[in-house]
Amino acid sequence: MPAPSTVLTFLKTMPVSSQAALAFLLLLSIAAWSIIFAKCFLLQRVRHSNQKFKSRLRGASSCLDVFLSGDSFPRSPFYCVYETGARTITKQMLGTDDRSRISERDIEEESLDVHQYARVGTSMRKSLRECTDQMRHGFAPLRLIAAVSAVVGLAVGSWLVIQSISAHEGKFHTLLSCALIVVVWSLLVSFTSGLSQGYLFRLCQAQARKASAFSEEVYRSFESLCPPPIPQPQASTSEPAAASSDVQYRSLTQQPS
Repeated sequence: MPAPSTVLTFLKTMPVSSQAALAFLLLLSIAAWSIIFAKCFLLQRVRHSNQKFKSRLRGASSCLDVFLSGDSFPRSPFYCVYETGARTITKQMLGTDDRSRISERDIEEESLDVHQYARVGTSMRKSLRECTDQMRHGFAPLRLIAAVSAVVGLAVGSWLVIQSISAHEGKFHTLLSCALIVVVWSLLVSFTSGLSQGYLFRLCQAQARKASAFSEEVYRSFESLCPPPIPQPQASTSEPAAASSDVQYRSLTQQPS
């Protein structure tokens, strides 16, 4: 392992273009890893908040109990979709979504019709799209870092190689070493940013699919607020069948006059 003094001496002897490229790549590396760690921590908080909300909802006495209790799970896309549906329900049933003015008895005395229930589903799907868009947001900087670092590294490396061709023997090896360092570092930054972006995007896609499945489950649970369908009397099947067979028999046996 080279001594720190040797590394500093080598950096001082590097051309200005190499020093500028390495400084720029260092900034890109710091920016890329900052975005990667921020996204990882965000996804971890989202998963934890989703689990807490699911546990709370499964233990609730009714489908609107969590909303009326005032519990909040701000990091959870599951809760965001659920809250949107609950607010739409109370707004349509009671004319207000202020949970402090709503009680369980008010909910029990009202019900949703078919059109109101459909509007609840529409509002939940809109909220789901907004939540998934927010989770997918923020990956463009990683793609930009991956592209820019590769272009900068290859451009500066090519320039240093061209300079080394016309340089004297002592300068030749220094320029080639600088070109190798710049290219390798730029490719490492580019591959790290690109692979991390793809991996984190797939994690966000998985969370979006879970949120979609959970929203359908919550939407079906809201169906308990609709009045039960009125049973329709079922007609006897034997008489229509007998009548049909009698018509067919007469049509076959009747001769034209």
